[in-house]
Amino acid sequence: MKNLTQSIMYTNLKENRALFIRQGLLRGVYICLFLICFQLPAQTAKFFSTDNKLSSTLINQVIEDKEGLIWVATEDGLNRYDGAKFRTYRSDSKDSTSILNNYVRCMYQTSNGQLLLGFFNGLQQYNSGKQHFKEIDLFDEKGKKARCHVSSILERKNGDVLVATSGSGIFKLENKKGRITGSIAVQAVKSEYIQKLFEDAKNNLWVLTQDKGVYCIASNGKIARYFYKNESEANISSICQSVNGNIYIGKLNEGLYKFDSETNNFHKIPYTQCHYSVRHRLFMLQIEYF
Repeated sequence: MKNLTQSIMYTNLKENRALFIRQGLLRGVYICLFLICFQLPAQTAKFFSTDNKLSSTLINQVIEDKEGLIWVATEDGLNRYDGAKFRTYRSDSKDSTSILNNYVRCMYQTSNGQLLLGFFNGLQQYNSGKQHFKEIDLFDEKGKKARCHVSSILERKNGDVLVATSGSGIFKLENKKGRITGSIAVQAVKSEYIQKLFEDAKNNLWVLTQDKGVYCIASNGKIARYFYKNESEANISSICQSVNGNIYIGKLNEGLYKFDSETNNFHKIPYTQCHYSVRHRLFMLQIEYF
């Protein structure tokens, strides 16, 4: 329990295991990248900070793409690590192929290798051949282009790519004649302020909102809601599913909750040593903690 709640973000890389730790109110002073191969007894570690070319120590997300490159979304630039050096991408008002904003909110790579990036002011895709970025237009219900704060991106098991925003709801991406655009989707969620999207092993879509609690939309269209009865139940920040199928939700002000399928509700996991918060993302390791 202590390891899970005090270490905010876990990420598994494909060929090795990696652990990115972001701790404290300042959201990290450095990134610790542990390359761990469980088949070998030895472990190696590399520490990165602004002293060795990382653009910022304020990290929003870390992913590994299908080419084995590590992408680091920070509050001051996008970083790409190839195992030897970092390359930093920054916004340039004179270059339409640069990133939209230096504050990179989120990232996601789809099953076909498309790298998507979310910002306070829109959505982009990365062209690996030309090594530049192209904006993806998102259109509201009236067909007007919306300038959205992208908060979460998810590719569902059926292939749908959903883009959640803070203030404009949820969009679904479509490829029409070679042009990718987004239109409003998932209207069953009565909130336009979305924190996180997640799909569980049973194809249920979980939508974490910033003002209306949590929605769970089953594949048959049935909707369940949680943490919506009063304002004290807000501040939901993260969700994940363990290898045993358990659903966990993290809250900024109350720690960690586990879903109980028998009661169809979430129950807080007690931790009396200190008050804690789950500030960003939860990733389950191969061990079931609870």
